[in-house]
Amino acid sequence: MFKVHRTLTGDAGKVIGAVDGLATGGSDDVSEDWVNALVEVAGFDFRDDSSPVVVLTGDAPSHDPSNGHSNDDAENALQDIGARVVGVDVQTGLASSLDALDQAGDLVTATGGQLLSPSPEQVSAAILSGLQQLDVTVTPEVLACDPALSVSFDADEVTVPSGEAAGFVESVDVAADAAEGATLEGSVQFRLGGAPAGPDFVQHITVHVLEDEPPVVTVEDKTVEATGPDGAVIDYPADATDDLDGNLVPVCEPPSGSLFPIGDTKVTCTAEDGGGNVGQDTATMRAVDTTAPSVTCKPGGNPAGNPPKSNNPDGFYVIGGKDLVDPDAKLYIRDTGDPSVHFGPYISGTTIKLTQAPGGKPEVKPGTGEVDYKVRLRGDAQIVAVDASDNASTAATCYVPPKP
Repeated sequence: MFKVHRTLTGDAGKVIGAVDGLATGGSDDVSEDWVNALVEVAGFDFRDDSSPVVVLTGDAPSHDPSNGHSNDDAENALQDIGARVVGVDVQTGLASSLDALDQAGDLVTATGGQLLSPSPEQVSAAILSGLQQLDVTVTPEVLACDPALSVSFDADEVTVPSGEAAGFVESVDVAADAAEGATLEGSVQFRLGGAPAGPDFVQHITVHVLEDEPPVVTVEDKTVEATGPDGAVIDYPADATDDLDGNLVPVCEPPSGSLFPIGDTKVTCTAEDGGGNVGQDTATMRAVDTTAPSVTCKPGGNPAGNPPKSNNPDGFYVIGGKDLVDPDAKLYIRDTGDPSVHFGPYISGTTIKLTQAPGGKPEVKPGTGEVDYKVRLRGDAQIVAVDASDNASTAATCYVPPKP
């Protein structure tokens, strides 16, 4: 016998009421007519996007044919609507059980369902367990996409137990000629068991195409100490990135590793992307001289033709200065006995004859022979070298020999 107690509904109260109204009864033989009932169920008006699951609960096999329908008819009808059968056999192992004639087993196998064997007290739990453990094949299907947008997946389909997540690697590609600033849209539905599964299983894709901006070029100012009169070699980093082309190699002028002269030099770095957009940045490379020169005051001996003319021997010295950057550092003579004295400038290698007169007036006169200058001071002489960058050396002292 086939009877519909409640048509398909989303109202749980109506379903409970229909179940509570069921009553059991006997018949003249063991077999039932559930083969015919399954054929009738296959004719229900299921939604187009549904995945029908039919729960068959019983304690006996079915007539075959049943009201003119065979077990094969039931299998075909259920397969046509994509239904799966969960069979609950409440008399497993008995001669009159649901699968005594292998009918239920064939049906669940043919429809991708399950055959469960609980006690009557476990029927509800078994049904829920069976629904949760059914395998579901998820198939992505691209519904519609902008012509400049393409969507692909790493697998055509994935089969997982019901309730578990099906994982796909999705690739969304934008055509190289997509218009700048355009908004591209597409949609993908994920079919369950080959059937649409409703709006919750539809993915909407929106891609905003960026404006093709020029590359961003970055070069920073750098200051280094000069290593010689010509300046210094400066190595500097320069980078360029583009929103579409990624990292680029900028062209800089003067290039990194060039010899930069003393002072400031402007560097310009340029990068061009695949679309012909040009980005640029500038920086200042500075070679500086902050290193003071060195200075010496070396005894020069008594040159021939310049003998001492008093009991106080004269001091003969060669004053010198050396600078890494400035080959012409200037030399100055200061007096330890008179802070106002500042004679010079002189060149490195100048020879002086130093005389000390504590009560006299400091002075410098031209020398004779190998002596360039005659210097008279109140105290000792301090020699200081100053380079072109105004870096002053530590003083070197020329001591006047004491009176014998």
